[in-house]
Amino acid sequence: MKKLFTLISVALATMSVNAQEVWKAAEYDLTQATEQTITEGIYGAGTADAPDTSVPGSLITSVITASTENVTMTGMSTPNSLAPWDIEEGKTQVYWELKGKPADDSNPNDALITDACNPKFAQYLMPKGNPEATHWEFVEETENGQSFRVYGTYWNPGDNMPAKGAYWKFDTKAAGTLKLGVYVNKGNHLFYVVDAATKQPLAPASVNVAIYYQNTGFAYESQKDETTGEVIPGTEKYLNEGVMADDYILQHTNGCTQNRPALGYVSFPVEAGKTYYVFNPKSQVGLYGFEFTAGAAGGGSASANVIYSWEGGADGATEVGGVATAHGAAEGRVNYANGDYYTLSINSKKDNIETDYILITIDQALEATDEIAITGYRNKDTDANGTLYMLFENGYEIDEGDNMVWNNVHPDLGQQPNTNTYKVAEGAGSKTIKISRSKASTNVFITKFVITRGVANGIENVEVVTPVKNNVIYNLSGQKVDASYKGIIIVNGKKFFNK
Repeated sequence: MKKLFTLISVALATMSVNAQEVWKAAEYDLTQATEQTITEGIYGAGTADAPDTSVPGSLITSVITASTENVTMTGMSTPNSLAPWDIEEGKTQVYWELKGKPADDSNPNDALITDACNPKFAQYLMPKGNPEATHWEFVEETENGQSFRVYGTYWNPGDNMPAKGAYWKFDTKAAGTLKLGVYVNKGNHLFYVVDAATKQPLAPASVNVAIYYQNTGFAYESQKDETTGEVIPGTEKYLNEGVMADDYILQHTNGCTQNRPALGYVSFPVEAGKTYYVFNPKSQVGLYGFEFTAGAAGGGSASANVIYSWEGGADGATEVGGVATAHGAAEGRVNYANGDYYTLSINSKKDNIETDYILITIDQALEATDEIAITGYRNKDTDANGTLYMLFENGYEIDEGDNMVWNNVHPDLGQQPNTNTYKVAEGAGSKTIKISRSKASTNVFITKFVITRGVANGIENVEVVTPVKNNVIYNLSGQKVDASYKGIIIVNGKKFFNK
């Protein structure tokens, strides 16, 4: 009876944790929006080059809020002021537009309701105004009469959050994955998911993208018959799936160069108790809605099964499903103390990957859909960058290159370690991963390394994770052996020669 009760409890808990929270823009009552007067960063005079900060200004912004159990969304829409003569003519401000066709339209090709869409959304809310760091506007006398001038400075990574404009803010109570249905205008508009604590966009490799170009019925790629020139049925590609492009432009997913509107999904890992902003610095992002799935920080879902995990600790690292070892110039860098953390200290460089590296050896071969979540940081009193290079057993590579991926925890900056996620993809079949630095710059310190795999039945085996200091013996190939094994062995993360 006790076992039965426990099984039922686990199953119910799993169902609860795996439950997805969904909000749809098409169902929002815009009469619930509120208006606020904002003054910070707003000025009433200046030139084309800069504001006159001695002349304060103000703008009216419209705010919408919506909450699920673990996510509070705030939408901001701040259009430029109307010119005085427009007000005299009786024009009124428009803050929000519900755009797109409803699902029951005869041709809802801008609705996310195809078989490939999950969750399904029909219409989207489009805010007004660019999300500028500062904004100034004024009436100017010209040879042809009065002109209404509007200027602003665009947001850049590291700046304070925008003072005004169109942006979406998400406050999360739990860790998991946030999936947004979005619409972006054509053009080379940057799409940022910004961690409010660091004021930096999330690393492109941690953001998954699935988008249509133009509309859901537009084939962005297809094969044509060499004789007739007609498209071969069944070769059309509609949905473009991949990770965020390195230049943060959705239309460039998988190297595509379409200069068309993009509509679809952007998903990324979120941590508990944090705030994230989503916006285009020079345009607006329309929002169909969002879906939140609770799970491990760093994007692993609650339906994911941990097949390997390493986490540093003062009393020895905690590890399950394999072993982390250090080789060559990386000797002594497993559970390496750095400040307040115990880490995998990545100090060697890609050029020496054959001799100098941290090796992750796991007990079971990787699958293409497996996900790697790495929590880490830099610690440098300069802005020197540090990025990772991962070489899988089968030759597949993940190279962060020149991207600014890892937070800097140096006391002068006060940042915290952050988590980035990676798809195993073509690394499937591998049982080892070599890790080094991508560039000869500053070290990257990994505090946690987790590989997850989805489970189909919603009920997971519970595994008690024990510290690495458990005297389990491995050979240099990462295989478990007993005390009779002769040669070099690894015990508790350290190498010994067993005679």
